[in-house]
Amino acid sequence: MNKIGKPATKIPEGWIINTQVNILPDIVSTKENLVLEYRYVQEVEGIITLQETDSSEPKVIGGFAFDLILGELLLKEGLMELFDAYDLEQYYCDFFEEMLDDDLGNYKRSAQKAFGITSSSKSPKNVMLLLRMALLPEYRKIGLGRLIMNDILTRYSMGAGVVAVEPSPFSFTQDNIINENIPWDDAGWADGWGEWLPAANHPLHAPLGKYFEEFGFKPVTGSRYMLARL
Repeated sequence: MNKIGKPATKIPEGWIINTQVNILPDIVSTKENLVLEYRYVQEVEGIITLQETDSSEPKVIGGFAFDLILGELLLKEGLMELFDAYDLEQYYCDFFEEMLDDDLGNYKRSAQKAFGITSSSKSPKNVMLLLRMALLPEYRKIGLGRLIMNDILTRYSMGAGVVAVEPSPFSFTQDNIINENIPWDDAGWADGWGEWLPAANHPLHAPLGKYFEEFGFKPVTGSRYMLARL
């Protein structure tokens, strides 16, 4: 795996940081093909908790969400085309069209260059799409991001060979944490709290790209995505 980030040096001594994930339930449908497609997709949401002392209660200070595309299993079983799994969500489909060269999971040359590989046959088929990672403002810029990113990629990658991220800024405050949970897909997210901000012309877009480069992510020429090998 790539070395992710630098040692966190500003975290107060005695703090206990933990991450917990919730694997979303499988889709239940009367349509057999839909159930089959979701066999190859794993949706995961997580929270980040802080316990400031041994005697204090943990509190939620942030969260993350990612999806895992199980391309190796899909291609091995041969029950459907790879694109059918990517076609379940628009952001899956966008990734497929920008990064992949064919229905066998081989990557385009621009992506291969980011990986540092010279043959599409070496392309990793299991893909983690890191959708969101957020901390409350008062816990930023002290090294927690690097610590948490390393934790996510080492504990929860579940066999992924590559992780992809789109460095798009979004707002995140205490109002986004409801009953010790973060409802990422709640309708309120699109109504102004925690909404995504325009990436292309937002002043935070370029700094976010530099930030992810510290974790080993590489930009892909002509694409919105950054990739890191696991």
